[in-house]
This record gives sequence, structure tokens and C-alpha cells, in this order.
Amino acid sequence: MNREEVRERGEERRKRGEDRGEKGGKKEGKRTLTDLVQTLTDSVQTRPEDLTDLVQTCRMASSAAVVVVPTAPPCDGPVQLLCPRCQQMVLSKVDYTAGLLTYLFCGGLFFCGCVLGCCLIPFCVDRLKNAKHSCPTCRSPLGVYKRL
Repeated sequence: MNREEVRERGEERRKRGEDRGEKGGKKEGKRTLTDLVQTLTDSVQTRPEDLTDLVQTCRMASSAAVVVVPTAPPCDGPVQLLCPRCQQMVLSKVDYTAGLLTYLFCGGLFFCGCVLGCCLIPFCVDRLKNAKHSCPTCRSPLGVYKRL
């Protein structure tokens, strides 16, 4: 492979990269990284002075947009997120279970004199319980929001 062929490939890749920049999106970023791997593979067979296009391709790939999707539920209510098992955007199903904060409130109410069952009120309040998030489609656990 001579210098002219390497330059022509680099120009073609730059043109494709400009088109991708106008469209945007997740798939274009993956293609850019694939092009980078292909360029690296091709550059191994060329001379070191022909690596200018490789540097430009690396810069183009590093400027690709990355979409970050939250995977851990950050709160006690239902959260829309991407399920790692079924790869679908879902609104999580929340189940509340008694946690440390529930028991601490119960003990605090007991020591304040609420002995005749009133100390059990924290077990009826969802805001004092831990929230277990799960996928409604595949029922896989997505995370737990612990109060304390």
C-alpha cells in the first residue's frame, strides 16, 4: 500500500465522518470506532510516515458523541431506564421492603412511649422502606435504593 492509497482512504473516511457528524446518533459512533480499528489494522502494514491519517481518524473517533443510559435506580419511585438483560427501555417496578431506617424509626417510637402498636407505623410507610427496582418485562432485578 503506497502513500496515495492511504491518503485516498483517509479522505474517504473523513468524508464519511463528516456525514456522520451531521446525522449524529449511536450507530454512527460505533461505525467510527470500527473504522478506527480498520485503520489501525491497515496501518500495521504501512510505513510509520503514513500514520498521519491514523492520527486524524483517532481524533475524529474521540470526538464521537457517547450516550450514557443510567443503569442504577437513583430514587424510591419508578425510574425509566435500560434493562441490562432484555435491552429495553422500561419503567421499573418497585417493591418496598423494610430496611434499617424502618427498624430505627420503630425503635425510636418504642422508646418515646408508643408501645401499644403505634411503634409499628413505620412498617406501613413506603417512604421509610427500601425500594427494590425490577424490570416489568423480564423481572430481573435492576437495583435497590436503600434509605440508610
